[in-house]
Amino acid sequence: SSGKSRVLVPISFTFTGKTAHAASDPHKGVNALDALLLTFNNINALREHILPDARIHGIVKEGGLAANVVPERAVGEFYVRSMSLDYMEELQEKVINCARAGALATGCSMEYEHHEAIYHNLVTNQTLSKHYDGILKEMGIEVQPPRESFGSLDMGNVSQVVPSINPYFGIADHRIAGHTVEFRDATLTELAKEGMITTIVAMVKTAIDMNEDDEFFQAVQEEFKNRER
Repeated sequence: SSGKSRVLVPISFTFTGKTAHAASDPHKGVNALDALLLTFNNINALREHILPDARIHGIVKEGGLAANVVPERAVGEFYVRSMSLDYMEELQEKVINCARAGALATGCSMEYEHHEAIYHNLVTNQTLSKHYDGILKEMGIEVQPPRESFGSLDMGNVSQVVPSINPYFGIADHRIAGHTVEFRDATLTELAKEGMITTIVAMVKTAIDMNEDDEFFQAVQEEFKNRER
């Protein structure tokens, strides 16, 4: 029903250089796009030396306006992911250093910001999850092993504050990759609707049990207090 998810830190790098005519006066320019491209290359070199479950991926958001003008502004947006908040502190600094090096090599200035919300890793409350799974079994639903998400979600932030589970349910009779047109279309099927309703019912029953069973409630709270972040 519930597994883990990655910490996600969005980082946007903005490099500022100086325009010049790329053919007649290139020596007078400072190329911001080169600084960003070097950042990508630096990050690619870094990949060999990060934990296997970490992820770094990004895009060129802005990279110049005309091929005959040295770009004075370039913007790259990256997502940095890891399975723990502790490792993220180390990894984030390494990624920022990749951008600092690109700026230093080209003579650009560099600024960075978190252009979107930071997602913390999901901490599943196993006491809550096992109870939820038991309710599904009573409803005649086959329970799959907990899955580990390769993505990130704001539910992770919630799970750092209160005991949480993040159940999944099937929307197709075969595996479909996320963030695809096929996945979108599968959400509109009758199978997906049935799965959603079943999940809602099981979650409501779990909430009622925790409200009425003090021993269950205390066990959930005890696990939450002693959780690993």
